[in-house]
Amino acid sequence: MQGVLLSPNYPGYYGNYHECIYSIQTQPGKGIQLRAREFRLEEDDMLKVRGWRGSSEMLETTLNTTSSSMWLEFVSNADNTSKGFELHFISFELVKCEDPGAPQFGYKREDKGHFAGSTVSYSCDPGYTLKGPEVLTCLRGGGGHGTAPSHSCGGAIKDELSGRILSPGYPAPYEHNLHCIWTIEAPSGSTIRELSGSSLPPDSHSTFNTVSLQFTTDFFTSKQGFAMQFSAPCGGNLTGPAGLILSPDYPEPYPHGRECDWTVSVTQDYVIALSFNHFYGTDVPDRIESSSNTLFLAFRSDASLSSNGFVLQYKENPRESCFEPGVVRNGTRVGADLKLGSTVTYHCDSGYTLEGDQTLTCIMGGDGKPSWNKPKPICIAPCGGQYSGLEGVVLSPGFPGNYSRSRTCLYTVVVPKDYVVFSQFAYFQTALNDIVEVYDGATQHSRVLSSLSGAHTGESLSLATSNQILIRFTSKGQSSSRGFHLAYQAVPQTSATQCSSVPEPRNGRRMGNNFAVGAAIRFECTPGYTLEGPSAIEFPCGGNLTQRTGTILSPGFPEPYLNSLNCIQVISFVTEQNWDSLEVFDGGDNTDTMLGSFSGTTVPALLNSTSNQLYLHFFSDISVSAAGFRLEYKTVSLTSCPEPVVPMNGIKVGERLQMNNVVSFQCEPGYTLQGNSHITCMPGTVRRWNYPPPLCIGANLQFLNFSTEANHDFLEIRNGPLDTSAVIGRFSGQDIPSSLLTTSHETTIYFHSDHSQNKPGFRFEYQAYELQECLDPEPFRYGVVVGAGFNVGQSISFECLPVPCGWNITSDNGTIFSPGYPEEYPNSADCSWLITVAPGFGIKVNFTLLQVHGPHDFITVWDGPLETARKLGYGEGWTIPNQLSSVQTAVLPASSSSSLMQRS
Repeated sequence: MQGVLLSPNYPGYYGNYHECIYSIQTQPGKGIQLRAREFRLEEDDMLKVRGWRGSSEMLETTLNTTSSSMWLEFVSNADNTSKGFELHFISFELVKCEDPGAPQFGYKREDKGHFAGSTVSYSCDPGYTLKGPEVLTCLRGGGGHGTAPSHSCGGAIKDELSGRILSPGYPAPYEHNLHCIWTIEAPSGSTIRELSGSSLPPDSHSTFNTVSLQFTTDFFTSKQGFAMQFSAPCGGNLTGPAGLILSPDYPEPYPHGRECDWTVSVTQDYVIALSFNHFYGTDVPDRIESSSNTLFLAFRSDASLSSNGFVLQYKENPRESCFEPGVVRNGTRVGADLKLGSTVTYHCDSGYTLEGDQTLTCIMGGDGKPSWNKPKPICIAPCGGQYSGLEGVVLSPGFPGNYSRSRTCLYTVVVPKDYVVFSQFAYFQTALNDIVEVYDGATQHSRVLSSLSGAHTGESLSLATSNQILIRFTSKGQSSSRGFHLAYQAVPQTSATQCSSVPEPRNGRRMGNNFAVGAAIRFECTPGYTLEGPSAIEFPCGGNLTQRTGTILSPGFPEPYLNSLNCIQVISFVTEQNWDSLEVFDGGDNTDTMLGSFSGTTVPALLNSTSNQLYLHFFSDISVSAAGFRLEYKTVSLTSCPEPVVPMNGIKVGERLQMNNVVSFQCEPGYTLQGNSHITCMPGTVRRWNYPPPLCIGANLQFLNFSTEANHDFLEIRNGPLDTSAVIGRFSGQDIPSSLLTTSHETTIYFHSDHSQNKPGFRFEYQAYELQECLDPEPFRYGVVVGAGFNVGQSISFECLPVPCGWNITSDNGTIFSPGYPEEYPNSADCSWLITVAPGFGIKVNFTLLQVHGPHDFITVWDGPLETARKLGYGEGWTIPNQLSSVQTAVLPASSSSSLMQRS
């Protein structure tokens, strides 16, 4: 059994006032081991494990139970919080050691049991001195220290820096026919020393942090066995053709004051090639080659700062051979021979360009050592280029890393004649204001197939009408992102009377090239793949509509439409998100301006054409289908532009909305106008503004790096220019904060560091954004709204008005409370409520609660507007009257209280 325990909201910060209890149960005869991978609690927040209180030392502690259960309690207070904890637990067989007994002239000072991990401590009688260990520990892998052997055979020892393993029964002879396996998992570089037979073997050193030991006995003679010490110091003697050398405690910072020496030995007539896989510092050292088959390394750390250290890889190489050149990222290598005169050749993956020489040759260098004649090339995703062939990939510059800012890249894709281009974004993520535009042709004057920004992974583009497309990528924002990965494919070209081509499925093929209405094509998969979707599709869709009003339905609506449809039509919405889409063009064909491309479940907004024609194109792929759409259209005549939206924290100047009228915008003090300050109502059948209304913007903060001394050095973000402005974020430690949105046009950044440790610090980017406002909440009955700020981050509260003593009521139904309800009513109160309804109606009165002190406090109901009318009912004490019904259109309930007692 194994598992993980996480603090609330992990890996985010836990909240205040938590009291969480965890209980772990395993099978009888097994114990539970608990170890922390992450442990960060604020002072006074604690984790209790059966009387043990967790703190930062939990990271270096392994807890073992001596029973099959473990109980934990986590408590947080009202102050600061932190990241919390990630605890890993695993069950293990409980090993029971024999009772070691008590020494002569001594006694057991403490006996915590005889299971694995438990201890027995000793003291001597007065006048005697203890010889031997004061504390004996029952080990999981063998026996306890000293004279208390364990009869278990084998086991696992994990994350122990040192320890001892005994043969079964040691120092007594071991048993026959044993097969024991011990596994030691310790920090890399552990030294294992065996003691067996009549002479002691030399120390052995592992090159990794895991060692397995196997002990096998036969059915003949048995001996005393062995006692083995293991430890995990730094340094040692390393042998073998290859291995790793890690700094102490890697990947954690190495400790202070360490002296580590390694000696590496490989096969005779070979040399050692040493490369630096990781080295924490400004410059990674060059690779090193020894002149013989041995190499000595020394590491020293002082008492000041420490870092994450290093990872070195060594490998034996034949003499007169070159270094292992490695592979290139986003590419492959052909050739494995490293001797003089051999060559290796590099190739890049689709979408990448090789920068450097493709082929390297191993030659004798000027220093008399073998070396490659050229530097290893790299595969990069270029900014722009020309692409051809039946299929391929176009990548943003630097992909899969982030692209650089302030660049414009042009990519041309050309497929063979009689084909058109089908393309899809396998990945798409750009920063704000960075745009990818795809043109249906060779120039930027061609029709725009798509203009995208933000997140659009998986989005397919409309089929091009020719064998070329142009992709223009512009990065002009203040931040960067990963970019895009566009896959393109050539599909057969069709005529205007045909449906658009359907691409071949990946790992399959399409049979048939006739895309006329009513035609059918078929699909099949390559061996080993299963077809999802219909094996054949037809094209019964499209048409021309000339009536002044009408309705357009997706094929088969309201049943799901078929897969792989391309419907063309002149003039409820549910399609497969990003894959099935409806495109609307402002004119008679798809070369006119696109009014929109719609996909998913969001009903599109109202669309208006600028002429007497609309062109609709519906496309569905070969996978999931949905219910489709139902559209209604009608002819309209517009004579003015729509009312422009006034930006938040801005004002509009100008009220005329007719053709050629100009409206201008200004921002309030402290806000910046983004967009055009003047817009003009353009001529045409449908009036529209030449630019969208501008925005008045505030600020957005995005952290890229963050590393400060936890709890001592911190960064505060304040929502305003003053020291007293509200703190919207306080950050310390190694975790990168999430992005912040300020609610003011001014933001204060305050950084504090103390006199002790230094860290790399922080880096963040900020960008203005439009401050949004919530709607003004409606006034509510019998209450008031407290506060008038409706911006993001601001809050308001609600308060109820005191219950009055009587009023006039004209509603058809309602509730009457005593003054001050639910608190006690006041003394000496005389209250009257006049209830009036429409002519022809009567009134029913139901008492749901009556608690008054009679006979001085009471309530009376009259069938009419005056106290001279017929009395309908009377109530006092705690007895609720029956339902009362009037014959008049008005009733008068009245209450009276004395100055002696009150009830609620």
